[in-house]
Amino acid sequence: ITLVYKCQQNVIYIIIFFNRALIGYLFIELGYYLINVINAIKKDYLKLVIAILCLGIDAYTALLNVPDLHYSLIGNPLLYYFNATIGSLGILLLCNWIDRIRDFQLLKYYGKNSLIVLLTHILFVVFLKWSLMYIVIGNSESTKWFYLCFFISLCILEIPIIAISNKYCPWLYDFSTLGLMKGERLKKEH
Repeated sequence: ITLVYKCQQNVIYIIIFFNRALIGYLFIELGYYLINVINAIKKDYLKLVIAILCLGIDAYTALLNVPDLHYSLIGNPLLYYFNATIGSLGILLLCNWIDRIRDFQLLKYYGKNSLIVLLTHILFVVFLKWSLMYIVIGNSESTKWFYLCFFISLCILEIPIIAISNKYCPWLYDFSTLGLMKGERLKKEH
């Protein structure tokens, strides 16, 4: 019975992995399409207005659907991908507008290394929830302070992970380091 249970559990993990990979792939494709939309909008003030509208719509419609990607539950799929599209477009337009108005190096740093942050942030989320919960509990305004401390701590904890990843895994953000773009690996093997 234990062996059967472990096999079933492993099959479930494999299904969840492929389900998450499919969701992630759809987001990568979505990003390629959204960059064309962003590049088509030429006026900076229009980017800001559209960003605020998109984020407002996303904030409202997010209340209607509560996904949990840990268990691969996305709720209503149409609403889930609508929220993802609108929210992503809003964030990308807002960041693009900020970049045009002011050269914001911190935003560029996290933007360039966003894949590393996406790969590692969930480990820190679990750690920080337990750590910060004990620091801010007992305060009547603890919720807003919790999320502020949580966000700042997460950003700080990601810095050494980004540095290590950039040093030892540069191909995560620059595929040319693999040598596949120029065919260097193929030439070396023959």
